[in-house]
Amino acid sequence: MLAGLAVMEGKRYAMAGGHPGQSSSLSRRSFLSVLLSFAVGSALTEVATAFTIFGFGRKKAAPAELTVNEFIAISAILTGFSPEELNRDLAATYLGALTGRSGEFSLRDLYELAGFGSRVPPRGIADVERLGVFASEPSKALAEEVIYVWYSGTYTGPTGEAVVASHDAALAWKAIPWTTPTTYCSGALGSWAEAPGGVSQ
Repeated sequence: MLAGLAVMEGKRYAMAGGHPGQSSSLSRRSFLSVLLSFAVGSALTEVATAFTIFGFGRKKAAPAELTVNEFIAISAILTGFSPEELNRDLAATYLGALTGRSGEFSLRDLYELAGFGSRVPPRGIADVERLGVFASEPSKALAEEVIYVWYSGTYTGPTGEAVVASHDAALAWKAIPWTTPTTYCSGALGSWAEAPGGVSQ
């Protein structure tokens, strides 16, 4: 392209009554200035094209949020309960509370780190431990928060307050089958004083 510009410039000089080889110092400077301008413009165009093709300079798209089914899947691994034992409505509530939290580590990051979406998804807590879910503070903190909301039935609200999603459906009650939530009666008045069945006094 630069060679073509040189020919065009030479013709311009010839039409003006001069000769390219005998042009004045000012004409040579003008000629070099034109060449430099085109060279810089061409280089900038190529850089812009590379940025467009390879996506340089683009703002990285935010990772897609987990679906309720995906959240239930990772919750089942972390809590030790099967997906069928986890309340779907509560899952949607906890997912909404944990999604969009400030911080660089998201539920999507946790889901992928735990091996979901891979050819061999995790089958138990030992698998996610091996993959390093509890090895770094960001992933460990988020995993423990997922466990906490399910077992306690509470989550942290937008202003930092504790919100009770469900008392009686908290997994803590299922994890200790010898007792019941305080909202349930285990028998007639005073039955709590009796020894559990099968236990001799």
